[in-house]
Amino acid sequence: MPKTGSSSIQSTLCKQPLPLDFEYINLMGDGNNSHPICSLFSEQPECYHGNKESGFIAEEILAFNQQHLEKIICIFKTTKARTVIISGEDICHLNERELCRLKDFLMEYCQSIQVIGYVRPFIGYVKSALQQVIKQGVTDFEYPYYRYKFEKFDNIFGKDHVLLVKYDDSTLVDKDVVVDFCQKIGIAINPETVIRENDSLSLEAVSLLYTYHKLGFGYGVGAKAIKENRLLIQSLSSIGRKKISFSSHLTQSILEKYLADIQWMEGRLGCSLIESTADMADSVSSLDDLLILSTQFSDDLKQLLFSQIQQQVATPQKVADWMHLLRVQLFISEVDQVCPIYSPAQVEMLEVVNVELSNALKNIFLSLMEVAPHETVIDLRHKVIPLLQRGMEKIDDKVSIAFSVDGYHDGSLFGWIVNRSNPLRLAIELHTIQGKIGEGVADQFRPDLVNTVSEDGCCAFSIKVDPTINDFGDQIIIRVKDYNKYIYVNTSSITGLSGSM
Repeated sequence: MPKTGSSSIQSTLCKQPLPLDFEYINLMGDGNNSHPICSLFSEQPECYHGNKESGFIAEEILAFNQQHLEKIICIFKTTKARTVIISGEDICHLNERELCRLKDFLMEYCQSIQVIGYVRPFIGYVKSALQQVIKQGVTDFEYPYYRYKFEKFDNIFGKDHVLLVKYDDSTLVDKDVVVDFCQKIGIAINPETVIRENDSLSLEAVSLLYTYHKLGFGYGVGAKAIKENRLLIQSLSSIGRKKISFSSHLTQSILEKYLADIQWMEGRLGCSLIESTADMADSVSSLDDLLILSTQFSDDLKQLLFSQIQQQVATPQKVADWMHLLRVQLFISEVDQVCPIYSPAQVEMLEVVNVELSNALKNIFLSLMEVAPHETVIDLRHKVIPLLQRGMEKIDDKVSIAFSVDGYHDGSLFGWIVNRSNPLRLAIELHTIQGKIGEGVADQFRPDLVNTVSEDGCCAFSIKVDPTINDFGDQIIIRVKDYNKYIYVNTSSITGLSGSM
């Protein structure tokens, strides 16, 4: 699985000579075979994130797949090694049908297959994965989903051929995942020759990058966007020393939500995946905290920006660019003087009747940061949040949710949902075990709902589902954003959903 030192394993094995009995397949030059393997064996390669980020069109995907298929076949036909190694952390995202296709292909050239996977403890994974997804332009948590990732390997390859190892320095050979992996497959390696790949970012860098992707221009698409973001991350990696940490409240809420998944994985591994945590001064209680923290670390960003301008050679075009930057900043300063607390966008958002409470509070606290000492606002926020939570418990007593998921058609889930105690139009999110797959507001009119479900019949929804989702699993989870309530719906009860994968 990702975030288990796989980059170090890949770099070490692809860049160093191996014993004659071993060959490492290196299709992309960096040792990570995720992109070609997943693109080759995915049922919908156009939805694979590697192809989407590269901006590949259908013809380019076909050419890419054919090129790498020929490479793999050539390696298997010409190798003299008894053991061939393929590594790619994205392989765990293939569904069972796709994984079967991969196995069938490999068995044409192999006598047996041994699967080795490292399993990172839950909170450690979430913290590390958060950095990775933010680098990719995603502004949400990513969870391990252990059972989804690993159970299919047991089903397809058989448990006797699947070795799962806890990613924990205290139990790894020489406290090193590269040495541990090499020993398990029979390669003697000098620890001093191991190539370390540490791409972690500081808390300062993570907060700045998160704020950019959340409120700025986003990641983009294509080779140019990939290069721009890579350079941006390299620049940010030079700042900050703090490590990201989660508050005990956030840790506990995450563990409770995914307890069943953790327990399944612990049963499969035979050991605990729960780590001890302690609150620190900069512990994150929600992703919104990163927005607030980014303002504290803004001086680092200003220095990076200033150093880049200083290094540039002055040309007429550069002078014009710098003049435009000055013009924009002067205008922003004037607007701030007219409305020193809220930006026009924030005013527009706060005036919306159906604004989510958490979003309103977030913008209030962000704006207070501009007119009050940071420590004062942070202290106020920590005092308000527990009061809000206790208040929401009282609100829960007045929530009476009625709903129906009527079906799935043409890539959309449709139905209706209403709070019988309040006519407020409900904002909802749809989730599967793979994460959020769509969101919208239940405010559409349906004549059959008039005076039966609601007075005006305006509580229906039709939400386009993320096209990259090809397996909905056993349940779809509806999150009612206004009250942070979760509703679980069995996929077997939704008309048109079976057979859509």
